[in-house]
Amino acid sequence: MLGQLKPSTILDWPGKPLAHQVDVDRKRVDASGERLVRGLFFHETGNVLDSALRIRIASKAGVVASDPAIVHFARTYQTWPDRRSRNVGNAFRYVAAFYSGNSIWFLCYRQGFATRS
Repeated sequence: MLGQLKPSTILDWPGKPLAHQVDVDRKRVDASGERLVRGLFFHETGNVLDSALRIRIASKAGVVASDPAIVHFARTYQTWPDRRSRNVGNAFRYVAAFYSGNSIWFLCYRQGFATRS
């Protein structure tokens, strides 16, 4: 982990980095998102998703309401009849909708991790 650290772009008054930052490994984040969706699908429905089923994941930090993927998600979520929303403490929240054998998910860890399946 230390090898992944680089100086922060947030600078102090003299211009020195205030801290360090780590670049996000999108492949690992997306793989974790897929595992979360599979587990939450089982939790919500009692059914196991076929391991061959392709799940589309779109992770992004700092998501805003005007993001095209979020607008699409919100429109779809509002029209599908079986909608669910859950909080896990203050750190994790998800909403999901189910319709005609399909599901769509929005996972939020702290301030943004968006997925769709």
